[in-house]
Amino acid sequence: MTDKYGTKAADPMGPWDSALEQLRQWDPDWTEACEKMKAIGQWNAAWDPFFELDPVWTDRFMATGIQIYVRGVLPPKEIELLSIAFDASYTHMYAPGTRRHIKGALKAGASVEEIMEVLKICVAHGVQACNLAVPILAEELESRAFKES
Repeated sequence: MTDKYGTKAADPMGPWDSALEQLRQWDPDWTEACEKMKAIGQWNAAWDPFFELDPVWTDRFMATGIQIYVRGVLPPKEIELLSIAFDASYTHMYAPGTRRHIKGALKAGASVEEIMEVLKICVAHGVQACNLAVPILAEELESRAFKES
């Protein structure tokens, strides 16, 4: 199967489709997306409490994100660099994920320079938030001072 550009599309479910379908018929609560995330080394121990409390919900959540890892559209190095950007962003700031994806990026062949460029983009993105927010704060403080006088 090819996409509209003639590029061979990867199998979205991978080579174990029939086995997964059999497991799903045997146990409809079987958590295939979670199992795939564990099998490909993308499971995060911070997700364990969610899995323990509601494995079906957790699996459905994981199913929304696993495609980036199994479809093969982006190379592993690029996926890890993007994951660093998400976890290191000023809106997320998730250190365990940033560490995990830095290790993954290095393992996938990323250079220290490439990782640093991603982190610099994250810093620049945070600075842009300050560029937006500080003038708004100044306006609000001025408005407040005007109202108090």
